[in-house]
Amino acid sequence: MTVRLVADVHNVLAVQATDLHTALRQVAAEGWSHVILDGKLFDCDGLTETTISVKGEVIDGWYVGKQRHFGANIQTVIRPDGQPV
Repeated sequence: MTVRLVADVHNVLAVQATDLHTALRQVAAEGWSHVILDGKLFDCDGLTETTISVKGEVIDGWYVGKQRHFGANIQTVIRPDGQPV
């Protein structure tokens, strides 16, 4: 994925996303006993966004150390019937 495509997808999803507390209140009101939290790491080109680590070091915000490459982590809350909240 190109840098611009990843950023565009992220922005579209972020605008549509419900925050976790609202999502949990919604499924509780609908009577669901539990939800499924799931995520996926999507590969992408190296991005130039930097941030400061807890150790005070400058790091690349899109680099996934565990996977040793760049990626975008997209997470979702899913009802037991498979529908996203």
